[in-house]
Amino acid sequence: VFFSGSPNPRALAFDAAGHLLIVDTVEDHLLRVSPDGVATPIGTGFSLPTAVGVNAAGLPVVADAGLDHVLRLDGGLSTILAESLRMPLSLLYDGADTLYAADAAAGIVYKVTPQGVVSSFVAGLVLPTGLALDGAGQLHIADAGTGQLLAVSPLGQSSIITDSLARPLALALDAGGDLYVAEGDAGAVIRLVAGVVVDTVASGLDRPLGVAFDEGDNLYIAEGAGRIHRWNRGPTVRDVAAVDFDGGRVTVQLAPASIHETLAVKDQSAEAGPIGFDGSVIRFHDVVI
Repeated sequence: VFFSGSPNPRALAFDAAGHLLIVDTVEDHLLRVSPDGVATPIGTGFSLPTAVGVNAAGLPVVADAGLDHVLRLDGGLSTILAESLRMPLSLLYDGADTLYAADAAAGIVYKVTPQGVVSSFVAGLVLPTGLALDGAGQLHIADAGTGQLLAVSPLGQSSIITDSLARPLALALDAGGDLYVAEGDAGAVIRLVAGVVVDTVASGLDRPLGVAFDEGDNLYIAEGAGRIHRWNRGPTVRDVAAVDFDGGRVTVQLAPASIHETLAVKDQSAEAGPIGFDGSVIRFHDVVI
């Protein structure tokens, strides 16, 4: 457990300084938590805060479902960015500082430009609850009403990633592009690669409502019971597909990766030369066999 000072953490985000931002629907405030766990309220007096994001300037943006609008906070000042959103449950900024807001009650993901123009980006959803943006600019949407995950191109073309989930509530992408989903009914966080569930990274949770990655690619999970968990990625093991001996050079071909991973290679030979790794092949140079 990383932090337990929030009765009902609903959503998570990280600011540019590496602070964790938490919106709490019981205390109706926004907390900023330092990497060592020190919490500071930076926004209070909300009616029902349900989502948080961070814009290009590093300012927090909060969705207040009780007042049906989205606010940008700048010190003691607040600016309304969008109004008449009935139940915004997820906020996300892209690289162009365009805001996306998932309105669960309307079944719409709205787009808000830096100039303040609000438009419908994806409609016809049942209960959109989570958003994530990949490196190609595709917006990923969790629809808890259908159990689907959707990928939407910058031009608005959508495709179904999977339709086999029970109640996906929140999304996050790691540095390698793997998708993490908070499954409300299962009380778990699962990982998907190319639309396929490859493993469960956390289970036995009480209403996982929010997920976010820090700059170190560590996953943070908001549990409705009032806890924020931090999941540190560890090394993984892969099968060896082939080994090739060529004089003093050994090439080890690994089996195709099913998940994004961090692989640590340790040289235990005093005579061994440099070690190279490109994600699928390990090469040991000048090794005596």
